[in-house]
Amino acid sequence: MTKITFLFLLLLFSEHYYAQTFAYSFNGEISASEQEYLRKEVFALPGVNSYELKIKQDSKKGEIIFSVENQEISGENNSSFSPVDLKALLIYYKLEPIDFRQVK
Repeated sequence: MTKITFLFLLLLFSEHYYAQTFAYSFNGEISASEQEYLRKEVFALPGVNSYELKIKQDSKKGEIIFSVENQEISGENNSSFSPVDLKALLIYYKLEPIDFRQVK
């Protein structure tokens, strides 16, 4: 009986702690100070809980790897993560968005 109760509770709470990892690749150069501002703005997006920026200086390409926690959508005040918001940030920093994908 305790095993069934434990499994039930695990399934019940696992949905709230589930996160998905995504990557957004781009072309362009970004300075060190702009990288810090970009990091802060990515963390300000709804649901983002991790962030990693990988840049290849020689080819002027980079990738943002981040994870987003699932949020319950309730009522009219729906503020969930949208890749469009991240694309807008990349364009703001004069970076050319290439590919948005889910990392497994």
